[in-house]
Amino acid sequence: MRDNLLPVADSKTKNSFLRSAYCSHVMTLMVRLALLSTAATAIGLYCFQSDILLSSPDLTQITSSYMCVFDDGRPEHRVCKFHNLLIYESTIHYIYSGPRPDLPVIMANWHHDYYFQAVVTRVHELTDAMKAAPVMRIKAATLTWRQWHLNWYHGMGESIFEIYSSACTYLDYCGSQRNSSELTPIFIENPGDEKTWEEALPPAASALKCLYPTQAWWIKDKAIQDKVLLVETAVAGIGPFNRKWKGFEDKGAEFHSVYEPVPEWLSHRYRDLLVQCYDVKWAAIRAEGPYEVTLVNRQYHKGRSMVNTAAVIASMKAMEQVSSVKLVYMEVLTFRQQLEAYAKAQVLVMGHGAAFANIMFMAPVSFCLWTGVDEVEEAEAACCM
Repeated sequence: MRDNLLPVADSKTKNSFLRSAYCSHVMTLMVRLALLSTAATAIGLYCFQSDILLSSPDLTQITSSYMCVFDDGRPEHRVCKFHNLLIYESTIHYIYSGPRPDLPVIMANWHHDYYFQAVVTRVHELTDAMKAAPVMRIKAATLTWRQWHLNWYHGMGESIFEIYSSACTYLDYCGSQRNSSELTPIFIENPGDEKTWEEALPPAASALKCLYPTQAWWIKDKAIQDKVLLVETAVAGIGPFNRKWKGFEDKGAEFHSVYEPVPEWLSHRYRDLLVQCYDVKWAAIRAEGPYEVTLVNRQYHKGRSMVNTAAVIASMKAMEQVSSVKLVYMEVLTFRQQLEAYAKAQVLVMGHGAAFANIMFMAPVSFCLWTGVDEVEEAEAACCM
């Protein structure tokens, strides 16, 4: 079994991004670090914005179609590519003429058993209001369900990665300068949270725009309720690999029996693009030491706060293999500052929390050590590749 902890991190698979080992005590593990040296240079990626074309096509001349690009017979894995879908008043419409089509069953959220939903609408049944509405033409889109997306870990480490995975794997929109502005992320959760990433998690919104600069939409966004979105090409479905949280023990084993880990190349590409976009430089790691340690803590009122940081820092500084210890709090940092803190960390120590998503930005062959809240005598370690 494996844990999909991060897009580029897996503590239980030998070919995964992270190599993990059980440790009985943080200090014992710290003095046994053996790191390989490397240097990495990030290349700046120019991120640009593009507007969506507004036009007034004759909707009665439009019909939809689909083709499943991955189908092993399981709705949990099925991925289908749609053409000429219409979105109006929070509803996805599949337009047809002739015999009524049967749409494939496509799972959109495994944890809550939610499926992709579209109303099969005969072209002559389009309402007058729909035909009179201004049309927003979208060249290509992902149709994904954001799970717990207002949590930093689930938003940054899962929801945005799922958009990138779908767009890159099935639409060939992999975040290059050539085509990244053509891709529009569309979120189909219904019901959903009224707060946007811009309001609740600005860094997540910033990261998504770094990959795909075009305005993303939730189908219930008020700004588009009086418009028809004509989506020329869209992809829906989870696919055979899934890196979302596996769930608690009652669901974890089942999750791993359904989904494979994400391809390593895709995880690395996702990480590299974000690092390049923000022009963050990775730390150079000295194999022989001494090591610079970054200790990540939470503010006390946030909960899961390390209350004995002074004693921990003193113990670390007393080690001959440790040259310095830096204490950081993620809550007071911008997204770029968070990236820099993790990218420049040679050895990072932290308690369990949403900021764990950021270890995807650590330098190759850096080292992360994290621990739970209740079992502080146990820690888990990972070497980044």
